[in-house]
Amino acid sequence: MDWISKGRYHYWAGGSFVVLAVFGVVLRLMHIAFVPHLNYIFLLHAHSHFAFAGWAFLGLAMLLAGRVSPVQRRRKFLYALNATLVSAYGMLVSFSFQGYKTVSIIFSTFFILSTYYFTRQFLKSLKETRQLSKGARQLTLGALFFLCFSSLGPLALEPLMVMGLKGTAVYQDAIYVYLHFQLNGWMQLAAIALVEITYFNMCPTNPRRWVYQLLIWSNLPLYLIFTLWSNPAGWVFLIAGIAATGNLTAWFMICRGRKARLLKLPLLLKVAFLAITLKTVFQTLVCIPVIGRWAFSDRNIIIGYIHLLTLGIVTPVILDQFKQAGFFGAGKKLQIINGSYIVLTFAYLVILFVEPALKLVGIIVQDVEPQLLLLSILLLLCGVGYFGLLILGSSKKSEAVSV
Repeated sequence: MDWISKGRYHYWAGGSFVVLAVFGVVLRLMHIAFVPHLNYIFLLHAHSHFAFAGWAFLGLAMLLAGRVSPVQRRRKFLYALNATLVSAYGMLVSFSFQGYKTVSIIFSTFFILSTYYFTRQFLKSLKETRQLSKGARQLTLGALFFLCFSSLGPLALEPLMVMGLKGTAVYQDAIYVYLHFQLNGWMQLAAIALVEITYFNMCPTNPRRWVYQLLIWSNLPLYLIFTLWSNPAGWVFLIAGIAATGNLTAWFMICRGRKARLLKLPLLLKVAFLAITLKTVFQTLVCIPVIGRWAFSDRNIIIGYIHLLTLGIVTPVILDQFKQAGFFGAGKKLQIINGSYIVLTFAYLVILFVEPALKLVGIIVQDVEPQLLLLSILLLLCGVGYFGLLILGSSKKSEAVSV
């Protein structure tokens, strides 16, 4: 990981996390107060695209590359990471000021090309290394496949607009292609792969190959859960339910085979594994038509599902990997910030999920936006704390080297 720290990419990732949290606070503030000169939809697009590129992809990509890249390929990985930074911050600025227009489309396309280039270099690296277990290799290959496959969604938007289909169910489903295969495909599988590489790579007993394959490829038909919002035919619910059940079964089999080792994982990873379990159960339940219609009728549930993946799964894994790589250093400050992050994320998700659930039994919760805003501010402070520890950890490492 030395070449990652020398390039200060962990600084960029930590800084991106703070920027992302700032945008989250502003978006929450705009729910309860008028903020002049700012366009909510523009900022929402900037927030989501930057979350995928500037935080999730940058963090996961540099950690995966740091684990498996041979020396001769590191320069090319630097090109990919630099291109990611340019495209991520380009999208952040352009989406914030003009929304989905020419400049933002250019940066979005540049990001997609950056992911293709990264995938190509990573596949070459996999051929040159034998460090990964079969499970880690399968998960990584699956993650990279869905990373590239997800780009079909945004690439289809322009042709759909030309055909006059903007605002239709087909157009919305194309957006969900990107959302689903980025979140459930690339991000989740890459996060699990990092845990596999770091903690289970030398494990004498691993789940069978077909279990990993089921976890990976069930994501293809699982996309149909993102089409349930349009109340499709019954067979769509059925196929989505079968896929969700397969995904859930594979995940439980992986966890069952490693129960003892899972209990020894760091707290952040226990939280991430719990979040994956809750997510797989939830996506199975929404395949029941009555529950699915209810879930897609409330925006807070959809936001909660997305943040369960990003805040509950991806971010804890990246933060734990930063610690394992020595970017944070060690100490009680990190434990305090980790504990605060877990509590705040739990509270944030509880509000998003429980408030709609209480409506079903006739309990109307008064406006929860102030509480969500407060939690967003506190999560921002956690982000600032993590960034401070990155700076502190690197300075201590530099002092140790100089001594």
